[in-house]
Amino acid sequence: MQQILTISSDKKSIVGRYDPSIGIEGWWQSEQLPGDILTIEDLIWTFGEYCVCRVKMQNGSQSIYFSNGGRTWEERLNVDNIYHIEKVMPGWLFASTSDGWYESVRSGYDWTKITDETAPIGYNILYINKSTPIILAHSGDSINRTMDKGHNWVEVCDLEGHAGYLGTELDSTSSIDGGLGMVFATCGSGLVFSSASGDIDTWTDFDLQANFNGWDASKIPQFTQIAFLEAIAPSKITTRWMARVHLRDSHIARHWINLNANWKFEPIFDMRFSPGMKGIEVNFLTQPGTDVPIRQISVSGEWHNLETNQFESTVIISNSGGEDWEYLHTLSSIVIQSEPEGLKRIGLNLVSGSERYQRRIA
Repeated sequence: MQQILTISSDKKSIVGRYDPSIGIEGWWQSEQLPGDILTIEDLIWTFGEYCVCRVKMQNGSQSIYFSNGGRTWEERLNVDNIYHIEKVMPGWLFASTSDGWYESVRSGYDWTKITDETAPIGYNILYINKSTPIILAHSGDSINRTMDKGHNWVEVCDLEGHAGYLGTELDSTSSIDGGLGMVFATCGSGLVFSSASGDIDTWTDFDLQANFNGWDASKIPQFTQIAFLEAIAPSKITTRWMARVHLRDSHIARHWINLNANWKFEPIFDMRFSPGMKGIEVNFLTQPGTDVPIRQISVSGEWHNLETNQFESTVIISNSGGEDWEYLHTLSSIVIQSEPEGLKRIGLNLVSGSERYQRRIA
């Protein structure tokens, strides 16, 4: 039976349950993670019932904690800073840290240092499963590649030479993703793309004016995420892309989606921008009460509650490959801004409860 896990509201423990069909009484909460922790920042399923957390510590350092099932946790690695943890395959993880790159081949239970601190860092990582595995890492001002499982890295794209490069907030806006022969990476107010191998001299600026409906450079846009969606649409598996853009003139996070093969992106909804937003995630779930798989797209952020006139944490989900969306959490919400022309307003028939979208252990 699948298990669902999420970080508690105080960010010091884990909340979970096994059976999605039971009510709130089915939830359990772990003890506070051991040690002098400050907050749990990320929760990552690794394999089976194994998972890891990235945790900020009271002394300013960061740690990786490991668990079998989510109820009890133990610290497995501590360094000054952890930039990113990536599950490249079930059970196989990489961590980019201030001390260099670390690898785990046992679901995060133990970690082996594979480079020193002079290796390029990675705020976001893409694994390409080919005959020779390729890993691309976005460092904020460059894209770097390894073809020997992280031991040696080569710069394949200097982002400072591309249109849109801003050089600000590099950790929170560095995103790379890909699939089916194409890789996209954020570059400030622009996007760059390449073939799946990400070879040197193959990275090109993406034409936003031609391909993003309603694109307006006067809003001071900055890309914060690009996501490849291999979604199960109502009738077939389809390849789609989604982008989140911070419109810095109004502190809005606007979301565009590409539903067709012509590379045209359409705006679909807005949220209030906040630096710690999780953004776009694709989770593999089963339809309630069945074994039918779905790839659920979830987008988290803050929406305006008309009844309280407050901004509240909200998640929007799609089980149709991005064609239809529904709210979770709030009682009455609207998109913050309805321009440009054609921006979809999502209906107000909201779903109560939050069980269906929480991070899971399969």
